[in-house]
Amino acid sequence: MSICASIAASAQPNPAALRPTKPWVLDFNDKECLAERTYASPSGPVVFGIRPAIGGTNFELIIATNDRGPSLGIQRQGLVSFNGAAVRSWYLLYGVKKSNLAIHKYRISVADVAAIRGADTITFQADGRPPITLTIPAVGKVMDGLQQCLVLLRAHWNMDAAGTARISALPKGTLVGLFKTSDYPMEAFDRDQSGNTQFQLLIDERGRVANCYVVSTSGIPVLEVMGCTVIRERARFKAAQDSKGYPVRASIVTPPVRWVMR
Repeated sequence: MSICASIAASAQPNPAALRPTKPWVLDFNDKECLAERTYASPSGPVVFGIRPAIGGTNFELIIATNDRGPSLGIQRQGLVSFNGAAVRSWYLLYGVKKSNLAIHKYRISVADVAAIRGADTITFQADGRPPITLTIPAVGKVMDGLQQCLVLLRAHWNMDAAGTARISALPKGTLVGLFKTSDYPMEAFDRDQSGNTQFQLLIDERGRVANCYVVSTSGIPVLEVMGCTVIRERARFKAAQDSKGYPVRASIVTPPVRWVMR
C-alpha cells in the first residue's frame, strides 16, 4: 500500500516566516503516514514533516535543516508555538549519515496538536539555535488526509473491526531479557533521566517488527528511540493467526518498558 498525494493552497504568508516552495505531499505507505512540505530559507531548503502515531495518541513534528547534525542523537529543550499555543518539550536532534542534514523531532500530544488546524504559522524554538517559523497553509486539509491514511493503515494491520474479527490468535513473544545495561543512552545517563515508555508494534506475517510507535511517552526522546531500536533489532514474535491458522499482520501494545539507573 503506497499512495502519494499533493495538496496545494493559496495563502497570504507572514513575511517573517519561511514560505513553502512545493505543495504538501502525503505519503500513505504500509508502515506509517507522513505529510511533508519543503520551504525556502537563506541557508537552504527546510523540510517540515507531520507523522501521527498509528494509535492516534501523539504526533511527531519533524524539521530537517541544511546543516550538519550530531552523529549520535542528542536531546535539547524546545518550544513549539502555533495559533497562540505554546508547547514545551524535549526534542531529538541528529544528523543523517553521508548528508548535510540535521533532523529535529518533537513529540506532541493529540490534545496539544489539535490547535494546529487553525494556525497560519508554526514556530520551533530550540535551545542554542535560532527559531524557525513556517507558514502552514492548508494544514487542516493535511490533518484530514493523515486521518484518512490512519484509517487505511489500521485496516492494513487488522486493527479495524473486520481485521480484529479475522484474528484468532495474537502475536506471541516477550521483551524479557531483550535489553542490556549497555543500551542505556549516555545522553540520558548524564542527565540522570529515567522513565517508563509503552510501544505499539506492527508485527508482520513473519513475526518481525515492521514498525514501532510510542504509545505512552516518558518525555525523554533518547529513551524512546533506543527502546524502539532495541525492539526492532532483537524482538522476534510468533505471528498472529487467522481462524485457519495462517499468519496475518497484527498490532500489539507492549507492557511498560522501565528505564531506571541503579
